[in-house]
Amino acid sequence: MNKRAGYNYTRDISIVLAGEAGQGIQTIEVVLTRLFKQAGFHVFATKEYMSRVRGGTNSTEIRVAAEPVACFVNRIDICIPLDAKAITHLEKRFSDDTLIIGDVAALGIERKIVDVPFREIGTKLGSAIFSNIVAAGFLSGMLGIEVETVYKSLACVFAGKGDDLIEKNCQAAAEGWERGKQYAAEQKVRCSLTRDTSVAQELILNGHQAVGLGALAGGCTFVSSYPM
Repeated sequence: MNKRAGYNYTRDISIVLAGEAGQGIQTIEVVLTRLFKQAGFHVFATKEYMSRVRGGTNSTEIRVAAEPVACFVNRIDICIPLDAKAITHLEKRFSDDTLIIGDVAALGIERKIVDVPFREIGTKLGSAIFSNIVAAGFLSGMLGIEVETVYKSLACVFAGKGDDLIEKNCQAAAEGWERGKQYAAEQKVRCSLTRDTSVAQELILNGHQAVGLGALAGGCTFVSSYPM
């Protein structure tokens, strides 16, 4: 992002989510990667995590682009920290153009960031657990993704978990989306990446799935491995 260009994202966007294990980083990653793909963008995500059930600091980078991308970049255009330690963990990768979006009350820090009350909004909807979906909605609205695409992606991600849960997540996303759209209008944030509607029909695979399909395609018929 070049601030002198009016917050106009013209190349691939590197979005990094970070927080403790157990804070829902994986959920946001799943929602956003499928959401961006459905919107017509190419996506690539890579995880950085510690071998812990809880604690430590984990992060996920999602690259959003007009062309296929397939590797990590040591650049952060947009950062969404879920706790204060996440900022300390990532700040060496920040630049003057890094946009940090977070819940100041929940983070308990004083720093120049875009303050969005994720937890307060989620709590009003019934649980702070919806905070992550509010964040995903904000990001979608800020980058100009249609709210209908957000709803469609959430229905897919949470399929089989009940209509009530899907409805609550859609409400959370809508609250964030409206705030993101408003922020983009006020700060002249634009996403000028070209979309390709055919991307929505492509498969999205994690590393395990890709290795498994590759093994099958290569003729593998038996695998013995330690189950972890």
